[in-house]
Amino acid sequence: MDAQLVDNFANGTLYDSWNALLSQAADANAQLTHEWLSSCWEIFSDRKKLSLITVNDGSKIVGIAPLTIATVIDKAGMTLKKLTFVGDGLTDYHDLLTADEKREEILRILIEFIVEGKKDWDVIHFRNVRGDSPNLPILRNILTETSFRFMERINIRSPYISIDRDWTDYYSTLGKNIRSDVRRRSNVLAKLGKAEFVRLHKVNDVTDTLHMIKSIHVKYRKAKGDVSWYTNEKRFRFASLIVKRFGDRKWLDIVFLKLNDQIIAYYLGFVYGNIVYFWNTGFDPDFSKVGPGKLLLHFWIKDSFAKGYSQFDFMVGEESYKLQWTSPTRPNYEFFVFKNTTRSHIFKCYYTYKPALMKNPYLRKIGAGIKSRIKD
Repeated sequence: MDAQLVDNFANGTLYDSWNALLSQAADANAQLTHEWLSSCWEIFSDRKKLSLITVNDGSKIVGIAPLTIATVIDKAGMTLKKLTFVGDGLTDYHDLLTADEKREEILRILIEFIVEGKKDWDVIHFRNVRGDSPNLPILRNILTETSFRFMERINIRSPYISIDRDWTDYYSTLGKNIRSDVRRRSNVLAKLGKAEFVRLHKVNDVTDTLHMIKSIHVKYRKAKGDVSWYTNEKRFRFASLIVKRFGDRKWLDIVFLKLNDQIIAYYLGFVYGNIVYFWNTGFDPDFSKVGPGKLLLHFWIKDSFAKGYSQFDFMVGEESYKLQWTSPTRPNYEFFVFKNTTRSHIFKCYYTYKPALMKNPYLRKIGAGIKSRIKD
């Protein structure tokens, strides 16, 4: 087996090999697909260099490292670069893709190739590697064996529901408050007119659908004193690509709540490998007394039980509205590899003390100055 760089996502038979490999992987998820990561690269590749590595066993691709080298500082004659995952900052779950057989050998070849290219990067930052990834303990061992400084920590957690029983049994375990609140809000909704819940895995008009979602999300975030994700032109284009490409594969999962034929709430997610993935949501604040987000989430989870999915994954973030529906969470880890250079030590100081900077209001001001120069 040997490793090599691939110059673009459309190279040769990479697409077919990619999803064939992913379909056999125990750690497969919607955001490791070629569709997701190629879309990330297509829209957000500014100031980055693709470092897409494949491991080949004869003519067969058995491992893929979807990586990029990002320039995070380029000022005052100093350039600092980090090696990270394609889609970092957009993707909830990252990983290296490997065939289940010979996993350790494949990972060692990938890391050896990365280490040999150390002149191209100052730090390795692998973020959002799931705690249940079979690669995790192997990667940890391999990276600690290098001559570099290795550091790891949990960077965020993800709530999830295991769908391993029927809906009635699951629902009965929830608190009385949420069950009575759902019942009360359902009664309020019924009095306002015709209510309809809709679930789609493909949309006929991507542009119209995204503009409708954007209009709701803009209003939703404005009511919270914030700016909508969709007002960013690149992010809107990215969402359009995902809705189109995932819809073509029937991996899309959009649910709407309609009141008198007007859409007042939505959830945008995915279905992949019999798992439902939550990604983005918004509701019309004019109907906040109805609790449209809660009612729609109730429908989405209940329908996922009825359709026989194996898990409902809320993805990253332990927001209170998620934890009303479940208590188990899954950790995401981040890894750092620092070289023995001044430039690498700058990264090490920032990432080591970042948690303290975020918690302490006085140090946060200092951290803001550093962060303005270092792009996470």
